[in-house]
Amino acid sequence: MNAEAHTRSTTRECVLLIVGAILFLACLPFLLLALILFRPFIVGAGAGVILVIALYTLIQPDARARLCAEIMPRIKSYRGIRFARDVAIDRGHSWASVDDDVTVGADDFVQAILGPVDTVRLPIKGGHVERGRPLFGLVHGDRSLELPSPVSGTVVGVNTELFEHPELINQSPFDDGWIAIIHADHLQDDRRDLMVGKEARRWMHEQIDSLIGVLPSSETATEESPERLYRRIDPAAWEAMRESVAHPSGA
Repeated sequence: MNAEAHTRSTTRECVLLIVGAILFLACLPFLLLALILFRPFIVGAGAGVILVIALYTLIQPDARARLCAEIMPRIKSYRGIRFARDVAIDRGHSWASVDDDVTVGADDFVQAILGPVDTVRLPIKGGHVERGRPLFGLVHGDRSLELPSPVSGTVVGVNTELFEHPELINQSPFDDGWIAIIHADHLQDDRRDLMVGKEARRWMHEQIDSLIGVLPSSETATEESPERLYRRIDPAAWEAMRESVAHPSGA
C-alpha cells in the first residue's frame, strides 16, 4: 500500500512538472512580447530604483564622506608640501578649522622649513589671545618660530600630546598635530582675514614657490619631501625667508 501511494505521488509530481513546463513554453512568447512592448517602462523603473538607492546612499554621512574623499582628496600637495582643503589659512602660516570653536594648528610649510620639531610651546588653557599675536612656538635645534593666532578669543583646549610627541606636527599637521582650540570673540570679523579655497591654494603656491626660489639653484630641480626640505635651507636662505613666516625668533 505504501509503495502504491509512493508511485501515485511520484506520478503526480511528474505530471505537474510537465504541465508547468508546457505552460511556461506556451506563455514564453507572450512574456517576450511584453518585454519588447514595455521595455522603456521596465528600463525606466529599473533606473528609478537605482537612482533612489544611489540618492539614499549619498544622504548617509559616511558614504558621502567616502565618495568626496575619493573624488576630491582632503589633503593635497604642491612641490612636496601638503595643504588641506577644509581649513582656513592665516598669512602667519597657522590654520583654523571652524566649528562651534576654532581648532588651530601650523601648516605644512612651517614644518617643511623648520624641520623635525623638537619642542612645542603651547598656549595656556584659559588664557586670552589676540588675533595676530603669538599663540604657540615650534623649535628645531637653534631655529624657532612663533606663530600667530588666527582669531581672538579664549583658549579652551590644548594638545598636550605634543609635549611627548612633537613629531605629530610633522607627521600629521592638519589632524593629530593640532595645537589649540579657541572660543572666538568675534569670529565673523576674524574670518574675513582668513583665506579659504582657491585664494588659500593660490597664496600657498606662491609661498612655496618663493621658498624654492631662495634655495641654491643647483638644488631646485628635485622636489623634496617636507621631512628633508629644511636641510636645503642654509643660514642665508633662512634669513631671506624670515619675513614671509610669522614672527620667527631665535634664528
